[in-house]
Amino acid sequence: MAKWVIRDRCEHCHNFVDDDGYCTECEYGEDEEEEDALSKQVGGTHYKDMAIQPVEFIIANGLGFCEGNIIKYTCRYKQKNGVEDLRKVIHYAEMLIASLED
Repeated sequence: MAKWVIRDRCEHCHNFVDDDGYCTECEYGEDEEEEDALSKQVGGTHYKDMAIQPVEFIIANGLGFCEGNIIKYTCRYKQKNGVEDLRKVIHYAEMLIASLED
């Protein structure tokens, strides 16, 4: 008769962890302290590498959705999507202008 072993899953990537609670997929271990939200980033490091992350500036200044996206895309265009991100800046500025003119 086969012996069934219940294995724990990583809370970050949901792959199985080893007997010590260590995930070889995302290299997260149970003995590591949980990071604060600003020290994590999904999909690169283009925000974490900045002196002030856009989200910190946006929240601290109480900016709205369009204004926040203008800041975000302006800050990241060199590291991420280049001209595409600058077009997004223009698009959000146009939406903001339209909302002010209504």
